Amino acid sequence: MSVEKTLRRMIRDVERGRLSRRAFVQTLMAMGLTAPMAAQLLAASPALAQRAAHAQAKDFVPTRRGGGGELRVLMWDAPTLLHPHFTGALRDVTASRLFYEPLAAAAPDGTFTPLLASELPSLEKGTVAKDGRWVIWKLKRGVTWHDGTPFTADDVIFNWQFATDAATGSVSREGYLEIAKIDKIDSHQVKVNFGKPQPFWQGFFTGEGLLPRHVFESTKGAGAREAIGMIRPVGTGPYKLVEFRPGDVIRAEINANYHVPNRPFFDRVEIKCSPHWSNPSTNASPTRSPTTNPIAARAAGESGSGPPRAIRQSVGVFPRS
Repeated sequence: MSVEKTLRRMIRDVERGRLSRRAFVQTLMAMGLTAPMAAQLLAASPALAQRAAHAQAKDFVPTRRGGGGELRVLMWDAPTLLHPHFTGALRDVTASRLFYEPLAAAAPDGTFTPLLASELPSLEKGTVAKDGRWVIWKLKRGVTWHDGTPFTADDVIFNWQFATDAATGSVSREGYLEIAKIDKIDSHQVKVNFGKPQPFWQGFFTGEGLLPRHVFESTKGAGAREAIGMIRPVGTGPYKLVEFRPGDVIRAEINANYHVPNRPFFDRVEIKCSPHWSNPSTNASPTRSPTTNPIAARAAGESGSGPPRAIRQSVGVFPRS
């Protein structure tokens, strides 16, 4: 049996409930495919997509924004940065998502859910090229940054420019180099053109959150790392930053103008980091974590563990506003 026939049979088995999604992904990984690629194969199934949409429709639907009081979270691995383009560490990515959002994000069932996009691109809608060389993203209208500035196509294009600028030293640069250019169709549509056929177009603008151009444009290039500790996070996310002490605590308050109706539920969020990171016996400090992504160090021309020197010097403490 050919590989294509085997894959089609396995997808049908998932559709009919004979094979779990987890088993499907694990089998394909054993065959040499990546987990995102396996998830993409499932996402392309109309039957599974419809089932996922039906399952989401049965979820709890809130009737108003807020009202949940304060959510307190103890996080064992202490975040040190709140900048989506300067860390690949899970602790920092997790904390940053309170404030910054991508165009779409992976859902628990292996599909993708649009966030800043109004819909997911697809072959059926003509927003994905049959040869995999381009994809069109339609952006959600009415979205504003935390300072009230509208979110537009210019912000999407800027994030690509910011990440691929060699002088910026972004840890996300390598992935975005796959993009040859981005065309602005209108204020809320962009056409992402790839240098070669790209089977997994969901790998772009679906991981780290997006930065606002009007806030970070002046920092693109050689001064980007030094500016990390000088600019308070301004995103589109459900929460606004109140206080950030690297390696210690993050406090956030509800974004009253969040673009998703009746969300979020909690009025405030406090993430308290494990005292392990402030214990002198661990030889760790709030501005230097022993598990920092080594890619960031290489991007700044350094070796060894810990974030780039410029980041360690400018990681910043945002006191309670």
